Amino acid sequence: MAHSWVRRDDIESPVRRVAAALMQRLLQITIWVRRKALKPVPDPRSDPFYEGVLELPRRGELIDTRPVQVRFLRTALRVDAWQLKFASSDRTDKPITGIATIIRHPTSVQTGRSERPTTQRPRLLVYQAAIDSLTPLGNPSYTLRRGDQLELPIMHMALRRGWTVLTVDWTGPQSSFADLESSGRLILDAISAAIDFEPAGLSSETPVALWGYSGGALATLFAAELQPSYAPNLKIVCAAAGGGGVDVASTPDMFESRTALSGIPFGACIAAARSFPEIQLDASLTETGRRYATAASDMTVDELALNFPFLKMSSILTVPTVLDVPGVRPALEAQRCGQHGPAAAMLLYHAIHDQATEIDDVDRLVAFYKASGVRVVYRRYRFGEHMIVMLRAIRPVLKYLSDQVDQSETAQES
Repeated sequence: MAHSWVRRDDIESPVRRVAAALMQRLLQITIWVRRKALKPVPDPRSDPFYEGVLELPRRGELIDTRPVQVRFLRTALRVDAWQLKFASSDRTDKPITGIATIIRHPTSVQTGRSERPTTQRPRLLVYQAAIDSLTPLGNPSYTLRRGDQLELPIMHMALRRGWTVLTVDWTGPQSSFADLESSGRLILDAISAAIDFEPAGLSSETPVALWGYSGGALATLFAAELQPSYAPNLKIVCAAAGGGGVDVASTPDMFESRTALSGIPFGACIAAARSFPEIQLDASLTETGRRYATAASDMTVDELALNFPFLKMSSILTVPTVLDVPGVRPALEAQRCGQHGPAAAMLLYHAIHDQATEIDDVDRLVAFYKASGVRVVYRRYRFGEHMIVMLRAIRPVLKYLSDQVDQSETAQES
């Protein structure tokens, strides 16, 4: 029987206690749906395809591929899809393997009420799902096959508009969503591997767009910032990122705000400790905190949110705040967006009243990009919070990305 790790008696507000009870019920329903309504597929932790190799080729090279089926619940989509295993490196230049899924429409793509043959010039959308999980069970290469990838409808909208879609397991072999430089490298190397994968029909001249929201936005931004130095050969035309906490060190209140999504910042602390050995998280946790961390160590993003609602990090620490945990400040500084100016055109968007992240940090990031000569479009949504803005922005973002690619192709032809 599933249960929430944060006791309702420890939540002071009656409204939040009711919300926690509802989230507990939602957790039980989620587990039931996964058991009854999803397609059983091999666990990536025991699937040989995911295993590392002893001798890696140069980064961006393909190691292995296989065809897969993409599903929504138990219904298989009428698309061509493959998993790619490729060589990459983490932020310390240690060789690692990466996994990505590439999807394309097999015969024709629908645009509104009309259909357009896929003989049009290919374009690649690299979509970063908000993985925010501490287990491979949250990666798109698994959830797309099992049928519970919540952002699949967004990818499908892009497919219908003529895009080939690539989505990367950007948390890497450690399932760490708090090592963004490594994530950016994985994304860029996945693009190189996809271009070399002949059945996808791509080439070095294929225009590429990046897109991600929330946790996926941070991976997108790091990939865009790293591209000029790490993979200058890639033709990344534009990128869109929304709802991301672009400078956690400047807004530590997210660890103390006691929102319904408090389990995700808690998971980020665990993820950071995996990637940065200098972070002494375990030594800074109370006995309850260590028990929580052990339980959370293999949870997906929805499990983190539903198991740890309204968690205040200082309540399970032996130091005043997360920033006082030894090793945390320099690690968070390394995760700050805005260390380099992207070469691609950028669209940033954010809810003014986002309950998960601060818009002031995004304002500063946009100012930095503009000062660095980056072409930036910035949309501040006055109405709606984190999830509402995610949904509101889908069509405008797709239009922006398509327009940018159209303009680049027109400029290339003239």
